[in-house]
Amino acid sequence: LDLLLQRLKEIKTNKPIFLKLSPDLDKKSIDQIIEIAKKYNIDGFVCTNLTKNISSNLPGKGGISGKLLEGKAQDLVKYVHYKTNGEFVIVGCGGISSAEDAYKMIKNGASLVQLITGMIYEGPQVVSEINQGLVKLLAKDGFNNISEAVGSNHKTQT
Repeated sequence: LDLLLQRLKEIKTNKPIFLKLSPDLDKKSIDQIIEIAKKYNIDGFVCTNLTKNISSNLPGKGGISGKLLEGKAQDLVKYVHYKTNGEFVIVGCGGISSAEDAYKMIKNGASLVQLITGMIYEGPQVVSEINQGLVKLLAKDGFNNISEAVGSNHKTQT
């Protein structure tokens, strides 16, 4: 990773660079990646990718996404936000198919959310439904905008 990021640093670009983190990484590996990201001025993280560690009883090969990934995705977003003190943009991805799912991800530290499986199963109208639902959830909790809600689960913890 260090060598790859060194090469990327040599490329002149105005585009942000994000690292996609696997939900299967241990905390020590995540901490090391965060330190490397600081060194190379990475803009943020996409949390998460597919997991292979849900159940060995599932047929086939490849990774698992969607609702089965939600808990791991939420935990990773929360951990990365906590470890970085909100210094990075975090894209929360995994198990989002409703406003409540997106809001939980935001409150755990995601600046942005990404839908994949949720769009497939719910259809494109889910984006509008999530946006409308987020407006109501923000108002209910007294937030004026999404930025105020990002990482708010950490602010209420002791």
